[in-house]
Amino acid sequence: MSQAIQDGTEKPGALCPRPLPAEAARVGEQFQFWHDRSGTVLGLQGVRDTLQGFQATNVLWTIGNMALSHVIIPAGVSVRPRVQARRNEADHWVIVFLLKGSMRHRSDDTAFTVLPGQMFHVSLAEAFEGERSDCEWLSLFVPRDVLRDLAPALDSMRNAPIETPLSVLFRDYLLSLERRLPSMTEADVVAVQEATHAMIAACIGHGGGAAAQPTARLEDMRLERIRQIIDTHLKSPTLGPKKLCRLAGISRSHLYRLFESSGGVARYIQSQRLAEIHSALSDPQKRQSIASIAEEFGFSDASTFGRAFRAEFGCRPSDVRAAGLCGRVMRTTGPREGARHGDDSGGMLRQLLI
Repeated sequence: MSQAIQDGTEKPGALCPRPLPAEAARVGEQFQFWHDRSGTVLGLQGVRDTLQGFQATNVLWTIGNMALSHVIIPAGVSVRPRVQARRNEADHWVIVFLLKGSMRHRSDDTAFTVLPGQMFHVSLAEAFEGERSDCEWLSLFVPRDVLRDLAPALDSMRNAPIETPLSVLFRDYLLSLERRLPSMTEADVVAVQEATHAMIAACIGHGGGAAAQPTARLEDMRLERIRQIIDTHLKSPTLGPKKLCRLAGISRSHLYRLFESSGGVARYIQSQRLAEIHSALSDPQKRQSIASIAEEFGFSDASTFGRAFRAEFGCRPSDVRAAGLCGRVMRTTGPREGARHGDDSGGMLRQLLI
């Protein structure tokens, strides 16, 4: 943590970290403290407070629509179950750089061990789990849409160590970025985002992961193409599996397999439509009625729309419209128990989606 944050003299406009030290709670309650504030992203299993407490820390920096997290945590098991991946709709890439310790990562079809100095990346839209020793790592959270142009390569290389000619350079970049964040301001955010995007592109662009997995790469490219088709036809009342199969030239069973990790193609379409409606309601220049905007995106029944919107964002459409007319974007959280804690890292990631 920067000295400016510690003594309260940070300069105006400076980027400020959000520390999450478990030691802030009493011994005997430290694990629950951590779980309540970070459990929306990863659940911890097999860990309880000891006589020494649960000594874990997490310092999270928000950098525009990205976030950089520095975690120190005792040995245990981390789990992101399928139901959680579907429920909170976080569609971020997470690039993990292990600094100390070791971990064993598992997803549906892969398992591998990570040692200090190695990197790997996962998608929060998928379920996974891992066992670890006492560990320290950096995690870079980036929304999928920010890396849309890199999606096929990232998909084909996920859930495996990143070992490319420029991966060492990217690791050095993450360490340097963390060191320099205390001296940066909000005015630096755009440049940092662009530099980070370029570094990720360079890191994966010179690797052999995609070429080594031609089938996976083809599937990822198909999925990305279908996502683009969905974006183009979001307002179409006939948008659904039948139309997508025709436009993309694939079978219905193939389509369902591609969107299985997203909770199904219908769920994905509804989520994208609701996100567009939220954006429209947040725009003070849009004077259409809420019902009219909802109908544009296929919600002809007001009660059905209201229930879907509340389930997605944890608030009413009228709340978002009211905030938008006041010139601010309402930070919605979703209906989960983690929404009670405004300072949790999972809540911050959900805010980045809007």
